[in-house]
Amino acid sequence: MKNSCVFISYDTETGKDYAENLYDALTKNKILSFCASNNIKAGENLHKKIDKVIHKCSYFVLIGTSGTLSSNEVKREVKLAKSLNKKIIACKYRSLNRTKFSDRLDLNTSEKQIDFENRSDLANEVLLEIVSAEDRTDESINNIDPKKLDKEDSRYPRASPWHFFTEQASLDLNPGFPAISRI
Repeated sequence: MKNSCVFISYDTETGKDYAENLYDALTKNKILSFCASNNIKAGENLHKKIDKVIHKCSYFVLIGTSGTLSSNEVKREVKLAKSLNKKIIACKYRSLNRTKFSDRLDLNTSEKQIDFENRSDLANEVLLEIVSAEDRTDESINNIDPKKLDKEDSRYPRASPWHFFTEQASLDLNPGFPAISRI
């Protein structure tokens, strides 16, 4: 898997078990991920750390449970992710009303939402979504004509979107996880 980084947003009362299971599944698949219950130590500035990670991650996974709809912290995180144009993977517990979920969290109702019934279902669906998104990115990168890469042509990226990762940033996101090196 490429140098993907996933931020997991969830309500601590109703979504923690789902988030921790997803974190474990992503980590086992060598996808750098952040789950507040696993990555924030006592005494750390919660908002500062969360904001820093949201800025650095490419995927923002929103886990919708009954408590998510009234969580001001989740709403704050979604707002930040949207302002940074992060790829949001919205997941909701199957019994949650889609329109209510989208409206309360200011999500685009026309975008795909993953419905899940249990922890395994959620983890499998999110992994499939990330892998397919990474495959689409690989295809578009492989189709770049190197002859068109010149100083005047800004249609093609010159650096990987991961150029901002350093070994320290990787350790901040997930201590003990192999550091992502610069490309």
